[in-house]
Amino acid sequence: MSTAAPLGRADAIRLLFADKRVADAERLIQSEIVALLALGADQCHAAGLVEKADQYARALMLLYPRQSDGYRLAMSILLDARRYSDAAPICLRAVEHCHADAGLCAELIGTVYGLGLYEQALQASRLQIQKQPRRLDAYLLAAQCSVALERFDQASQCLVQGQQALPQAAGWLRVQLDYLAMTVESYQQRQGYPLYDVWRCGYQFRSQQLEPPSIGRPDVSDLIAIQYWSQPDPPEDVRALTSQWNGVLAGLGLAPIRLFDKLQARSWIAECAPLFLTAFDSAPHYCSESDVFRIAFSTRHSVMYIDSDMVPTQKTDVTLGLLLARRSSALYVYRPTPFVQNAFLVAWRGCPYFARISDHLAGFDYGSEALSRHSMFELIHNHSFGPGIFNRVLRSFCDSSPPQHCFDPAYPLGACRKLHRGPAAVVELRGFRNYPIAAVAI
Repeated sequence: MSTAAPLGRADAIRLLFADKRVADAERLIQSEIVALLALGADQCHAAGLVEKADQYARALMLLYPRQSDGYRLAMSILLDARRYSDAAPICLRAVEHCHADAGLCAELIGTVYGLGLYEQALQASRLQIQKQPRRLDAYLLAAQCSVALERFDQASQCLVQGQQALPQAAGWLRVQLDYLAMTVESYQQRQGYPLYDVWRCGYQFRSQQLEPPSIGRPDVSDLIAIQYWSQPDPPEDVRALTSQWNGVLAGLGLAPIRLFDKLQARSWIAECAPLFLTAFDSAPHYCSESDVFRIAFSTRHSVMYIDSDMVPTQKTDVTLGLLLARRSSALYVYRPTPFVQNAFLVAWRGCPYFARISDHLAGFDYGSEALSRHSMFELIHNHSFGPGIFNRVLRSFCDSSPPQHCFDPAYPLGACRKLHRGPAAVVELRGFRNYPIAAVAI
């Protein structure tokens, strides 16, 4: 084994002390100890030596509490060992000693939250607010924890406190208060519109404790995966995510994603779904072009639509395999509100839910005078092809035929997530006559 590198570092440390540069020498010593402890934790973890890996990670946290590496390593080791109850103390210690690293704290609080440890996540969020009162994410996390505990007044207080501390973010927090009001309404009406209960039960169920079921390849010969990017050449990060998805799809027996730019999408709509051409041509933003295209495409094909910033997670293949094997259409819900989004969907051709959406929107014109009073956000999100129509149509099915709802413990955690928005749920739709709504993965 070569000793050249360690001897070189030792010589550098001696020289620094000889030059009376004690602070520089100590920094070099610290960097070496941190690197060695992190390497020990990482390698022992990889070798399955969980206790030894945990010792190295904890030594790193104890010796250098302001270094983020020890907390991340310790959390990863605990989760793999399924020692979920030990996650909260690690998170609180990180917030106490490493609160300046807001990204680390948000990541660890989100992990504790995702384990269903809402009280502990709320405690850590409040501590982060005390330590860093000008961090927006701390207020949002505290509000989410309060919602998970069904303490809606407390959630509102967190967001109002954030408005007072961060006047530059008051508008954004106002939107979050509006979402909170929608969540409260959904909670109050959950007997007739059970998406709230589905959302809650998905959050509460710690499906990390389950081994993913084995599945064969479903028959998906008629399903086409698509994405939309208005410009001809997507940037490198978008192409990288598409490549990740293609790996997942290949394992399920699906062809790679068909990527459409604006000219290709318009040409397809003009030829195959002309009732949506006016909507596409009048769309005020490339996001609304994409909204139109995915619905238009669903009228002619069985389709899986994936937003360009959607990230597959470790168990995406299992979750999608279960969905596709049952030929279930699927919708998407992400935190913090129990409402359907349109960032990901599976729509089998002839699915009554998507057929009703397309019937509502055929011939739509974004330039209509009747729509001119709405802001662009309201127009895109609530009054056209955006999430608003998905939620209204789902509610209409619930009103006309009260659904059953259930949580299937066979579904693993984390089907996919939106970049920068955390984990999410995929909601399964089957049958539409007393159809079940099942929380698939959060």
